[in-house]
Amino acid sequence: MAAEPRNSGYRNLRAVVLANIGEYRESLEIYADVLAKHPDQARIWMSYGHALATAGRPQDSVAAYRRGIALNPTLGEAYYSLANLKTFRFEETEVQAMLATSRSRT
Repeated sequence: MAAEPRNSGYRNLRAVVLANIGEYRESLEIYADVLAKHPDQARIWMSYGHALATAGRPQDSVAAYRRGIALNPTLGEAYYSLANLKTFRFEETEVQAMLATSRSRT
């Protein structure tokens, strides 16, 4: 980080670590900045969703998970993360998308 403080890969890793130790405000700021520069990164959207959910922002986490899925419809962990919210209900189109993905892999 000292040598390359603006390196998005390093900053993403820092956001992960910060979220894991409960420093959500800074973690979320870093994720938002990284995603502003790299909005096409499905896995980062998913990680952002994890941090948002843990920080008590379930609606925002749903939006982040859905963004990740839109970018990569085979990102099963994002679907699992939505289900793991316990209060989330999949829309019929999302169920069909999951079924289509699972069929295409067999």
